[in-house]
Amino acid sequence: MMKKASISFFIAFLFAPSVSGAETDIAGLNRQIESLTAIVEALKTEIGARDQAPLPVVPQSSSPAFVFSRSLMLGISGKDVSELQTFLAKDSILYPEGLITGYFGPLTEQAVKNLQARHGIEAIGIVGPKTRALIHSLLSSSTSGAPSQSVIPAAPPLLRESDPESALPPPPFPPPPPALNERPSYDLRAFEKRIQEVVSEERARFALPPLLWDENIAELARLHSISQAKDNIEITRRDAFCHYPIIRHEGFDFGYNLKERLINKQIDFLSAGENIAMYPLFENRRFTFSASVTPPPECQELSGFPPGEGSQAERVSLYEKALAESAAAARDSLFTGWIGMSSDWRESEKIVRDIVDGWMNSEGHRANILNAKFAYGGIGVAEINDYIIATHVMLFR
Repeated sequence: MMKKASISFFIAFLFAPSVSGAETDIAGLNRQIESLTAIVEALKTEIGARDQAPLPVVPQSSSPAFVFSRSLMLGISGKDVSELQTFLAKDSILYPEGLITGYFGPLTEQAVKNLQARHGIEAIGIVGPKTRALIHSLLSSSTSGAPSQSVIPAAPPLLRESDPESALPPPPFPPPPPALNERPSYDLRAFEKRIQEVVSEERARFALPPLLWDENIAELARLHSISQAKDNIEITRRDAFCHYPIIRHEGFDFGYNLKERLINKQIDFLSAGENIAMYPLFENRRFTFSASVTPPPECQELSGFPPGEGSQAERVSLYEKALAESAAAARDSLFTGWIGMSSDWRESEKIVRDIVDGWMNSEGHRANILNAKFAYGGIGVAEINDYIIATHVMLFR
């Protein structure tokens, strides 16, 4: 919707009064001339005073800067992504393309990595708590009334000179259908703490002490959830009729298994366990089709990526195959014939309870939760499209 700004102009007309035919003597005319002359001189004096007066100071807008309230990563879209791109585009070194699309694609990810590297944050290309705090600080300093200066200080470019991503075409997908009901706001950090609280409630039923929260463990778990979220960008698209989510214990960023990840992040432990869940934020989703359109066929049955044994090379090969099959199936279900979409969104507490119930109803997950040795824990939750991924790491020191 376009907004029209209405501007009013006030124009004053200076005019001479009409001369009556009854007043034709020289004296009368002289009196009129003297009166008009006095008026003109008075106007000249007023105009001169206005010209010499200082211009009024128009205060700058004091509206608060945009507040980023969720983690942003590859595949996410929304107003906050547009605001992020607008912020990054202020520095052509960080974000030379300067595209404001509302979609977090590879170019935006690289720009975020550049920002993080410049300010000493781990350059993972995800706007998490540390990067959000940095951006809020920079935005605040740019609107505090300080002398005008670049929001982000100049620095050598971090992008490669011939970066092939600079020539990437737009994503080959149609835009998502319009949502008929807005998704509620979910607090990922609140999810993390609440899931561990409910896990501790389950432990209490078996006379086990609660798990003590450890933020270092949570950060490790968070990074693993984020890594998995990246793999699910295409296979959980909102505009795909069928979704094929995949989760994994294997890691490809900072350690293949949990032991390696703990060692690489310098977290001391004697034994450790890991539970993972991927859960949809919606319960039902309805699409509205135009009358002349035939809905897409039923969703395919895929084997997915089940946990199992095997060498690292074998497991990686199996995972890549499963991911490719899921991506192909999701692309086959992309459909542009609908004209609207609505979802039944789950309450936060129900999401938490369902995740823990799912773990308790699985023998291996339940064994981790009820392991009497485990005393510390941390959960990392990541969001991708309309799903969350929760990784729970528990350990004994």
